[in-house]
Amino acid sequence: DTALQCAAALIATDSTSQGATVPASVASIRRHGPLPTSSRVIVRRRSTAPFIADISIIDHDGNVVIDMSGVEFRPIAPPAPLHSRLDRVFYEPEWE
Repeated sequence: DTALQCAAALIATDSTSQGATVPASVASIRRHGPLPTSSRVIVRRRSTAPFIADISIIDHDGNVVIDMSGVEFRPIAPPAPLHSRLDRVFYEPEWE
């Protein structure tokens, strides 16, 4: 789950992000060894529309223990309407 969250964080930094996204499919998962208590995650972006990434979990020696390839993320909620996004940028003073 944490490895997928790392990819989701990468999506959130993308200016074309369309709201909340979740993993929708995985082309393949390969387990090369036991999952250590402490590990690192490497996310490699393959495409942005839709967002597809390869995710590797590596141990402290740099050995890949889990490889997920072709992890596709899809939006679960439509993006906010343009006028509601602009409300955070523009304002109109109202005198009373």
